[in-house]
Amino acid sequence: MNIKIQELIEEKKKRLDSSKQAQRDKHLIKLELIDEEKSNREYTDVYSDKYPYYDPEKKKHYREVKVALNITEQEYEELCKYFPPDSKNINTYDSYENTLNSHENTLNVVANITLGVGILCTIILSFSIVYTDVPYRESEFDLTGFAITLSVLLTTILTWALLRVISSISTNVRELNNKTK
Repeated sequence: MNIKIQELIEEKKKRLDSSKQAQRDKHLIKLELIDEEKSNREYTDVYSDKYPYYDPEKKKHYREVKVALNITEQEYEELCKYFPPDSKNINTYDSYENTLNSHENTLNVVANITLGVGILCTIILSFSIVYTDVPYRESEFDLTGFAITLSVLLTTILTWALLRVISSISTNVRELNNKTK
């Protein structure tokens, strides 16, 4: 067999084994079968509530991660008979990272509030400055008021769309980052 093909197959086998091991560990941790004496450090470059500690040697923020008990394949198969793994909840990466986190949710909420307030302001402006009252005559159409109202509506829609696109890009980047881990 060609050496490159063999290396590619071995690399894929290693990835599948590590993915299977990660799913197994998630399942054991979910069942609270953790090794109390061990913990791993998960590092990141930026501080967040999720990574509250700082390692001065590596100059990175980290968090302590629970480690699953080290059990044999036979023990795990027996355990799975009584406590089957839930395929929806077991991923190769953290479910917090997989779902929309608070930043994307906040952007979506701000975008929707902006759109609602902008439409409300457009309606109010259309009644107040588009048709102006002129003394001793009927209301007149004011072109400047109409331009201002239209610009408020367009700015609102553009802001809403921009915030939604940024949220979508952030979600996609997070998913790509998780898939490459």
